[in-house]
Amino acid sequence: MSSQGRRERERSQHRNEVLMAAEAVFAERGFQGATVQEIADRAEFAVGSLYNLFPSKDALYRELVELRLKQYIERVRRSIGESGAAMQKARAVIAAKLWFFSQNERFLRIFSHMLAGEEAGSTSPSPRFIQMYRKYLDSLTGVFAQGIEEGVFRAGDPRLMALVVDGATSAVIQHCLFSHQFRLEESVPEELERLLFEGLLAERDDK
Repeated sequence: MSSQGRRERERSQHRNEVLMAAEAVFAERGFQGATVQEIADRAEFAVGSLYNLFPSKDALYRELVELRLKQYIERVRRSIGESGAAMQKARAVIAAKLWFFSQNERFLRIFSHMLAGEEAGSTSPSPRFIQMYRKYLDSLTGVFAQGIEEGVFRAGDPRLMALVVDGATSAVIQHCLFSHQFRLEESVPEELERLLFEGLLAERDDK
């Protein structure tokens, strides 16, 4: 391996070490409360070395959020691609989302704070973040559009269906965060699917 290739590999490794340290600090302190010094200490880097890898705390925060969002979207898309019928895809999306966030508690805390607007200022979602989320929502919308064509889901706006499912799963994840239960019970995905796809109303005998 050339010296240039080795340096690039080491730089990539160092960037990843800083990102993981930053994730821990941001999750504990929030963006405003976190300091570059604390992140550098957690990563066992000098502050100057950290700035050689990331130009600012804001840039570090954005890259971390975009990295985790990319990993999540890739998992969802893979789940969709491995399924055939629309119902299977919808269930795969729900399972993928619940699994990912239950396994990434630190990022869940960061993501929740950001969406709630608690990280004010320049840490608002970047254009790249918004573009990635829209592509994710497009994929989910496609699942429900397919389901309408298959006659599995009732006729309606597939985009709204996608938003309902995305919102409901986010609410379950938020509840886990606030109740400090980061591992979902096995029955939760199945019960959530039942509520989403069968509705809330009890069956009535009007005869």
